[in-house]
Amino acid sequence: EARQLVAAKTLKMITRESTTTFGDALPHFLDDNYRAKAPRSKAEATRTLQGHFLPSLRKKQLNAITDADISTVLAKLDHVQSEQLHAFRFVRTFLKWCTRPPRRYMKMSPLDGYAAPSEDVKRSRVLSDNELIALWNASYGPFGDMVRLLILWGTRNGETGRLSRSWQDQDVLTMPGKFTKNGRAHAIPLLPMAAEILRRQPEAGDYYFPGRTEGAHFNDGSWGMLFGVQF
Repeated sequence: EARQLVAAKTLKMITRESTTTFGDALPHFLDDNYRAKAPRSKAEATRTLQGHFLPSLRKKQLNAITDADISTVLAKLDHVQSEQLHAFRFVRTFLKWCTRPPRRYMKMSPLDGYAAPSEDVKRSRVLSDNELIALWNASYGPFGDMVRLLILWGTRNGETGRLSRSWQDQDVLTMPGKFTKNGRAHAIPLLPMAAEILRRQPEAGDYYFPGRTEGAHFNDGSWGMLFGVQF
């Protein structure tokens, strides 16, 4: 083995292991991997990886991260399996990115061959008319107004939470394709009930439903829990 090491060193086959940490690599991954993708995809990856993994793995060198480190984080999400599955997929993509040239921050991902914690659950149940009425009547305030728009339009919550005033042209609101899941622009006629909901939103910038940060829209990650209530 000593002879092989000397020969490898002579042939410059030995390279120094990277000391790059999880926190150092994460912003580069987000910029590189999501450069050509919808802003929503990058925002969701940022929220998930920064929110769940960064607190405990920020200073840990990537080549020292084990599947146990990832499992510890994922275990905290056992009570929200859909979020747990999203977190697993995002961190798996990130770690795989870290193994590729020219970076090679780690020789292999600790999640190679690691089974997903759960599977996607296809929803088959829909709300009855009475349930929709009850939900409508229980919805109040800006969050309730977003829920009412979901009922009226059937849009996705992320699309509704980032509604921009600049998308409206008289009686039609058009969501640009880069903000929709299928990548196509989606035009919605503003009928009286929806138009009234939008009219009563305070004019606090371009977004109908602003987030806590100035100039930002309602955070996609805030749908699961708001005002201490689970939805």
